Amino acid sequence: MSKRKVEHGRVNDEESILKTAWPDYLLGLVTLSSLGLAVASLFPATGLQSNGLWIDALFLVLLTVGTTLSLARQLPWQNVLGVIAVIAVIGGGIHALGVTFSMPFGPFVFNDNAGPRIAGVLPWCIPFLWVAMVLTARGVARLMLRPWRKARIYGFRLIGMTIALTMLLDMAFDPFATHTLDLWILTKTKLPLTWHDAPIVSFISWGAVTLFLLSFTTPALIRKQPGQKSGPDYHPLIVWEGLMVWFAIGAGMVGLWTALGLDAILGVAVLFFAIRGARW
Repeated sequence: MSKRKVEHGRVNDEESILKTAWPDYLLGLVTLSSLGLAVASLFPATGLQSNGLWIDALFLVLLTVGTTLSLARQLPWQNVLGVIAVIAVIGGGIHALGVTFSMPFGPFVFNDNAGPRIAGVLPWCIPFLWVAMVLTARGVARLMLRPWRKARIYGFRLIGMTIALTMLLDMAFDPFATHTLDLWILTKTKLPLTWHDAPIVSFISWGAVTLFLLSFTTPALIRKQPGQKSGPDYHPLIVWEGLMVWFAIGAGMVGLWTALGLDAILGVAVLFFAIRGARW
């Protein structure tokens, strides 16, 4: 095969990718724009604070849809929709039990800022939150572990890294949700270890629930049919970095400097290891 034919084939492949992926890129641009509005709504000078909750809700919905489309480029739609349903239903259900029985996340009460509630108990945003956080963490973990994707224990490493990143993402989100967005009120417990009023057991429980979710969804997340090799998917990393910026600004505006420091560390460290893994 001549060099000219090879180059012509590559051009056709690139054109095909652009033709099929442009809706994802457009949605990504819209999602980032909504994130920009969410960040801007934190500042009184923008005049967006009165509509801040609506803007945040729009961003969460677009974020979940974007994550879904990103996953659908790798897996069949029936797998993607099944995974999302399992994460949303089980994650949301456990959260509903948590607010009712104060387990496993510790005692807390949802505020009106969390929005309308399903069955009068669970705010509508919680299932979306579970889907976005777990799948974003898994996508970032895949980038970081890309050099070892052919190792025999890659699957176990991916599960472990996803759990760790989900816990860290929750540690970054919780102070922001509690003290900046005022989504819920954390009541004091007898446990000595807390992170900005949240008991450490809450983050451990997020990890345990994530493990439970992955035990159901991992088979559907495995690409079983051979196909064209795909490059690294940077969508989860872009989402992660955008969230860290949002959380850090929100934490700084209410004086949570240790939370801001954690957000900055997670943003820089994850960016370094994800880019390093993707370029391996």
